[in-house]
Amino acid sequence: MAMGRGDLSQRSRLVRLVEKYGKQRWIPVSAHLLERLSAAPNGCGCDRVLHRLDGSHLSAKWFEGFARRIQRTGWAAELGVSAHWLRHTTLTDIERIAGIRVAATYAGHSDRAFGVTGVYTKPSVDEIHLAHASLFFDDPADAADAAVQPQLFRRALPVRLRAVEFG
Repeated sequence: MAMGRGDLSQRSRLVRLVEKYGKQRWIPVSAHLLERLSAAPNGCGCDRVLHRLDGSHLSAKWFEGFARRIQRTGWAAELGVSAHWLRHTTLTDIERIAGIRVAATYAGHSDRAFGVTGVYTKPSVDEIHLAHASLFFDDPADAADAAVQPQLFRRALPVRLRAVEFG
């Protein structure tokens, strides 16, 4: 909500998130999203990136109503789309594409769940970028092109399985 311009890293294509209990982490985004966030109108003259159409700040209440608003569309109601559904679906797809360690890091989960092995098998930023790009783009190289929009709300696994020949 309070993401500011200082939370955007153009060079590394990362965005800083501030999560529960003030935990901060950097996550990969597409060049397209980073450009859109950087170019977002500064409605109230502050450093924040995300604003309502009237220029006011997005509030926690706005995000709480997100699920109710999206449920008004038939396809979202049919699928049961919610903020949790988006997270669950994305992490499942990342796990199928790149493995459990990459999915756990993408989700911001602690390395402790993997014991000592977790310390030594931590995915690199490049691996996280590749998993993100593989999920949201037909060609992962397109994630670095600001002109190419990501393909949201598509399931990566069926696309990947159709490309594999069994037999």
